[in-house]
Amino acid sequence: MKSIGMVKWFGGINSKTNRENKFGFITDQSGKDIFLHKNECEGQYHPDEDDVVCYTLEEDKGKWKAVAARPFRDVEYEPDELFLLIKTSVYSSSLAKLKKALNSQFVEVFYTAKNPMKLALFGNTQDTELMCELLYCDNRWFAFLELIKHEGLFKPLDDIDWKFLPNEFFKNHEDKVAEYLINHQKSKVLALQYKDKLPVSLILFLVIKDNTYSVKELGGRFGDLSSYIGEMVKEGTNDYPSYIHSTIKNESNPIKNLRDVPILRNIIDVALFKKYCFEKNTKFSLLYDASDYLKSRFDIFILNNLCSLMLANNNQDLIYQVFLNKLWTAITSKAINPIAQMKQLQRLFPSCSTMPKGLACEAVYWKKQEKFLCRGKECLDPKVIPHTTHDYFYFTIYDWFAHYGIDYLNESEPTTRDFPIKLAGYLNRMIEIFDVIHCRSCSSLMIPNLKYSRVEYTVVENGKFIQKDMAASYRLTVFKCPNTGCLEYGTEHYINHCLGFDCYEIIDTRDLKVKCDSGLYICRGCGSCCGTHSKSNPAGLCPDCGKPLNLYEASSESSFGQRMFNSGTSTYRKDRFARCSSSTCNFYIPKEKLSKKFYLQSSGDPIKVRKN
Repeated sequence: MKSIGMVKWFGGINSKTNRENKFGFITDQSGKDIFLHKNECEGQYHPDEDDVVCYTLEEDKGKWKAVAARPFRDVEYEPDELFLLIKTSVYSSSLAKLKKALNSQFVEVFYTAKNPMKLALFGNTQDTELMCELLYCDNRWFAFLELIKHEGLFKPLDDIDWKFLPNEFFKNHEDKVAEYLINHQKSKVLALQYKDKLPVSLILFLVIKDNTYSVKELGGRFGDLSSYIGEMVKEGTNDYPSYIHSTIKNESNPIKNLRDVPILRNIIDVALFKKYCFEKNTKFSLLYDASDYLKSRFDIFILNNLCSLMLANNNQDLIYQVFLNKLWTAITSKAINPIAQMKQLQRLFPSCSTMPKGLACEAVYWKKQEKFLCRGKECLDPKVIPHTTHDYFYFTIYDWFAHYGIDYLNESEPTTRDFPIKLAGYLNRMIEIFDVIHCRSCSSLMIPNLKYSRVEYTVVENGKFIQKDMAASYRLTVFKCPNTGCLEYGTEHYINHCLGFDCYEIIDTRDLKVKCDSGLYICRGCGSCCGTHSKSNPAGLCPDCGKPLNLYEASSESSFGQRMFNSGTSTYRKDRFARCSSSTCNFYIPKEKLSKKFYLQSSGDPIKVRKN
């Protein structure tokens, strides 16, 4: 019998004779070293280190040597001969190349052999597991499985471990797989173990037959199931395999029957809801009111309220006001939690690489530079341009707005005045201040003060257009603790974002005590307060004492060559900082916390100081 091994070393210069060695050693498949002389190599073959070679073993004076050695790739083997070599080989990590060569050669020889030889070898071996492990990674494995099934040699579902059965096999025989699973004692265990191999229609069959499947158990297949049922809802078709028919009681309305399955009900409700929204059918409102699951979803809450207002032909300003009122009502009643449900929000308001993680893209188009900006920084992947040609199941809020006729003033060039961008910006700021608007005494979520003028609007309710009125809440900035047992109950606090350029400091009257002459609080991040003082005191005012801030610039000779680019304008980047002009006040903004405002010409000329 031929032996096989890998060249450990061969040749090289002998340190004693200073001549080239004419011998070396092979490590055979059992891990032993076998002597090989150059004269025992066939033809012109010269072994190199790590070569896989075939040879015949011969005993010489009590030691084993290799004769008739030649490259393994040049030798013809029968499949059974190779398989025996593989079975009897012991591999170490150093013999990985040998193992790979043996396995690869066996697979090729096996699949190119005549069918009778293949069937005989596969059927006679006692090592079916090893045989399958070698063969299943090749794209010819499926055809061979079909052959042994047709010949009655094996029943793959019974006789072969399912980990070796390709996805294609399950798809091609899903009716038989369904029958097998239903009759199997541990059908659910087996189905969940190999759920990633099963076609989604078979997953659907299993959850119809067994109500105990959960979303967590299905994992990623639950998403596939959602898409599959979504397509059925969209197309209004009964496009499922014949073996599922027996599980559907009402063939004329299968969706209604499927909705009776607990795990499918929520999927179908979302699919129907989006379908009605896309068709501008008022049924979406009825479905929303009847489904606790839909009402628990932040993204569906947003879509329901916006579509209802848009469908009733309210103007954009009114839609904005009414929606924010409904949003805060839901938040303060704890029906919605923006932080806990941020992932649901991102389905409608996708994030970009420029915005902080989790916040929606709110890119605007800067025509002068022909680029998009998010909060003053270049946005390389803006998500705000609508694409209504793709599947509406995956519409972003920008796609839905376009579908309902709410476009940008200039097509594909959004500005901060455009409704979609304004809404995205508001939601971002709401998320950023959400943790702040909790009472510091009892930790309760504070509620906004809604004492503003009332407005009338039209909305869809119970499938009909209803006239309503409410308090305008689009400028909610005053919050109070609702807990009657709290010492802070009813105490109002002004909480908002700073409106200064590139400053996102939170204005919170619990921390700020000083107002400017115009009655506005002074930001601790940039010293901004009102339009009047932005002109008279461009560097800003001190939030501790109300005195003007001084802008300083510490520079040295070596610093004058460094450039900084700000919103399309360039200036020399020097070490700037701001300090209160009062000698008795210690307020100070270090250079690492200065916003871009302090590098613009509008902030005035800095006071020059020498860098220490």
